[in-house]
Amino acid sequence: MGGPCRIVEPGKPHTQAPPCTDNFQVKQFMFDGREWESVEQCYQAMKFTKVEVQEKLRAIKKKPKDKDSKHGMDVWNEGQRYTCLRPDWDAVKVEMMYRANFAKFKQHSDLQEELLSLGNVELVGAPSTSWKTKSGMVNWSVWNGRIQTRIREELRPASEQRKDMLAALVKEFEDYLTTEGGATLPIPEVDGAAVGTAAAAASTAAAASTAVPASEVATTATTATADTAPAS
Repeated sequence: MGGPCRIVEPGKPHTQAPPCTDNFQVKQFMFDGREWESVEQCYQAMKFTKVEVQEKLRAIKKKPKDKDSKHGMDVWNEGQRYTCLRPDWDAVKVEMMYRANFAKFKQHSDLQEELLSLGNVELVGAPSTSWKTKSGMVNWSVWNGRIQTRIREELRPASEQRKDMLAALVKEFEDYLTTEGGATLPIPEVDGAAVGTAAAAASTAAAASTAVPASEVATTATTATADTAPAS
């Protein structure tokens, strides 16, 4: 579900990380040439092949008296109403979440400072949902923590990066994408994101391929599964 990541320190209870680590945080940023209210909104919209469906999600704005979590659940609920999923969604979902998060941080220096202020503490995501992959069950709590950890390293000056850790994280993201079948449609690029070789190659190949026919939009809500539950 939504919520900031958790800070893990030996011998201590987990404590809450800053709001910048929450995918439900409302902080406008540009991705795929359009402005989004939150990472969750962007992620939910990117699941779909039809631009009109993406735009319905993008049109959902946070009401003045609502909390960020309310807006996050609003976009998640809207994201369950359609069936025109990317055919490669299970493969690209982690990469898409990473790129949306990176875009948010890259465009807000205050969020960069907030994340970097955590130093080298271990981060795990808030309790969240699991989904089945070709290699077994995985949980967004694990991946959300890895996404924040990866971005934290990438935001540091090169001289301060833990290069072995960053290389291992990038490889883990690449391995997931490859194992799940790779991208068959383009993944929006983000300036400055350290896109791995496999992700770059998959996006290039997908862009050169023929278009996939759009799926039909569901007229009634579908039953939520682990694949479509709130990713944050």
